[in-house]
Amino acid sequence: SKEEAQTAETVAATARSWGQLHQQFEHYSHCDDGAIAEGFSESVTLLLAEHWRDIRQLEATLKLDPSFHEFVIRHIDETVPGDRLNRIVENSSKRCLRGLKSLCRDIKVAAKKSAQAKNQ
Repeated sequence: SKEEAQTAETVAATARSWGQLHQQFEHYSHCDDGAIAEGFSESVTLLLAEHWRDIRQLEATLKLDPSFHEFVIRHIDETVPGDRLNRIVENSSKRCLRGLKSLCRDIKVAAKKSAQAKNQ
C-alpha cells in the first residue's frame, strides 16, 4: 500500500543493528525498490563499514533466515559512497572472523564489484 511504502522509505535507512534491519526486511522487503532500496543499501553498508564488530549478529540472523543473505549482498551496490565500499572491502579482507570466510568473501566480492562499477 501507499502508506506501507511511505513507512518503508522512512525506516529503510535507519537500522542501527542487524536485528533491526532484519525486522525491516521482514516487514518491507516487498517494497524494496527505488528510494526504499537506496535506504536499505545505506543501512546495510553502514553496518558493514562502521559496525563490523557486530558481524556475528549478522551471522546469527543468517542462520535463522538464509534469505536475508541475498538481501544484504544485493544492497552492497553502486549507490553507496566509494570510501564506504573501500572500508567494507578492507573489513571483509582483514577483519574476517573464524568461521565466516564464505560470508566475508561474498561481502568483499559485492563491494569490489560495486566500487569498480562506480569508477567506470
